[in-house]
Amino acid sequence: MLFMSEGRNCCVLLVMSLWLSGFVRAEVSVPVIYRSIAESNNVPADILYCIAIQESKRVDKNGYPWSWTMNIQGKSYYYDSKREAYAAFQEAKRRTELIDVGAMQINWRWNKSYFDRETEIFDPVTNLNVGAKILRQRYEETKDWWVAVGKYHSPGGSEKQRHAADYYSSSVRKICSKVDDSKVQIF
Repeated sequence: MLFMSEGRNCCVLLVMSLWLSGFVRAEVSVPVIYRSIAESNNVPADILYCIAIQESKRVDKNGYPWSWTMNIQGKSYYYDSKREAYAAFQEAKRRTELIDVGAMQINWRWNKSYFDRETEIFDPVTNLNVGAKILRQRYEETKDWWVAVGKYHSPGGSEKQRHAADYYSSSVRKICSKVDDSKVQIF
């Protein structure tokens, strides 16, 4: 398992933090796979990509949000491979269903019906596609993309959940301000 303080991963997190805070100026383009999945689900590609960055909190050397990540009962974990992440998922399921998986941090408890087999949640394209479907559903409920972004993270209606949704939406909007959607990035 990868920990945030280890070598190169620490540097990636530092650069990402500096980029998000505005200390490092760089335009990031939306990868083609995000554009394709966004188009097929009728959601904005830049928003979908920025949600994945916010959710995974880590990107690989090519700028893709990290796929082998989970949040288990509020604690983030990063893995070197799909196999390692899936083994940790199996172990975590023995204790809880409160597990968010992959770049889009799909919650297993509430969204397992999207998957024919549980291994599919670890497929990066499937994970991204399900995240896009959830985002589209939130948009259909709200008719506002930024409200939908907040509800992607916190769909409840309590005051605390609305505050969490607003904060999340603001964080994603900040990431999107640094993404140039007019460029196509091919990996």
